[in-house]
Amino acid sequence: MIKKAIFLLLIGLIHFGGSAQTQDTTKNFQKRKKLLQYGSATAYTLSMVGLKQLWYNDFEQTSFHTVNDNDQWLQLDKVGHAYSSYALGIFAIEAMQWAGYDSRKSVLIGGSSGLLFLTTVELFDAYSAEWGFSWGDIIANSSGVALLIGQEMLFDRQIVRLKYSYQNTRFSELRPEVFGSNTLESAFKDYNGQTYWASMNLSSVYKPFPVKWLNVAFGYGGEGMLIGEIESELNEKVYRQYYLSFDIDFEQFSTTKPWKKTAAKVLNCIKVPFPTVEWSKANSPRFHWLYF
Repeated sequence: MIKKAIFLLLIGLIHFGGSAQTQDTTKNFQKRKKLLQYGSATAYTLSMVGLKQLWYNDFEQTSFHTVNDNDQWLQLDKVGHAYSSYALGIFAIEAMQWAGYDSRKSVLIGGSSGLLFLTTVELFDAYSAEWGFSWGDIIANSSGVALLIGQEMLFDRQIVRLKYSYQNTRFSELRPEVFGSNTLESAFKDYNGQTYWASMNLSSVYKPFPVKWLNVAFGYGGEGMLIGEIESELNEKVYRQYYLSFDIDFEQFSTTKPWKKTAAKVLNCIKVPFPTVEWSKANSPRFHWLYF
């Protein structure tokens, strides 16, 4: 999960120039395109080299091999892959539009950037004895990209957004070397505390709906996992969790300030705490006054 942190940093690097200029002249667009091209290439190279040095060099290298890990972690890692490719594509599309590329090219190229970056990481996995090339990961990455590009092409907006939330669990204390020794690490590593959401804007589905910023959100999580193999006796009672809640679409608030638009996109990657109903084998149903 440390890879996710690197990609979130990469998102910021790619999007950095988006609010730096306001005059949309041809000359400015030419400068922006060069800035985006060189910046993206630099960010990609540095992130891949850094990931290789800081992560993969600590593990034994081997020949290219595949692994079937589709039955691990209640598939939360796969949902996390879809979310990562989706979130990266969101910012890449806006960065390309800021640089003056037309809408179709921005959506197709920018929206696919998450698949490019995460496939590179998958190739690193393929030569590591600790992991392997996972077709399940590739399918998950592609699903996030397909959701993003499909909505942009069909509706010219995101009606359903993938979002993320996290809360601390006791599992990080039981296995801090796996799930993180502090809250920041655990937010990236502890699948037991992660929830992934499909957040749908109600006014986009039903135009007369009076509250333009209100979303309904469907969440998925898991509990009881100490290791990835679900059937292992090392795990506790493992079960899936399903959630129904509300959420906020920050991009529905009108603004002309570039930094506010950027802030809205960042905030739209995170689920806002709201009253929530949970269904699971352990608690069905269970009401949370506020759940994040």
